[in-house]
Amino acid sequence: MFNILKSPFSLFRNNRATLPLVFRSRTRETAPETQQPPRITGWRTDTAACSPSSGGRSRLRCLALVLMLSFANGASAAESVRPFTVGSLDQILAPRAGKPFILVLWSLECQYCPTELKMLSELKRSHSKLDVVLIATDTVTDTPQVGARAKSYGMGKVEQWVFAEDMPERLRLEIDRRWYGEVPRTYFYDRKHQREVKTGLINKKFVEDWLARNAATDS
Repeated sequence: MFNILKSPFSLFRNNRATLPLVFRSRTRETAPETQQPPRITGWRTDTAACSPSSGGRSRLRCLALVLMLSFANGASAAESVRPFTVGSLDQILAPRAGKPFILVLWSLECQYCPTELKMLSELKRSHSKLDVVLIATDTVTDTPQVGARAKSYGMGKVEQWVFAEDMPERLRLEIDRRWYGEVPRTYFYDRKHQREVKTGLINKKFVEDWLARNAATDS
């Protein structure tokens, strides 16, 4: 009986050098394998390409694609915006001789401009002859944002300008000597280019009445 109880301790002494190897072997067998993400080749157009689990190359390609698309959209919007300088008002009036149109002064920081521009966009859909010209009182460096913002309001296809003078006071004087920079400010030109000015947000009914008086609707 004593020998039986003693046997396990003697077994431990005889095999103490091999036990750590057994434990290490078991540790290697039970450790979970690290799964490598699948290799992605070519451009990915789905959202998985930009997920955190995607490979580094895939994320770089996704980022490059997003930047290319953003640049293309911004460049397209910016191309439709012209620099407004001294003499630009004559360029707006000359081709519209004998034709009624609406001139809107606005800016990126204007609180009520989005509401007015969206309203005019809705009216243009039902009155295709409605001619609207936008002049942004921001700076020429804001050209991409001006174009993109106008497009988001549904006014991407109208004629657009942005202030491009170091002294914007000169441009304000050219447009209206009684204007001190407040926006939105809207000028309604009739066929003789006699204009009616409204400062602040205008309502849809006023524009519809103006259209009726100036026969700028579809026949």
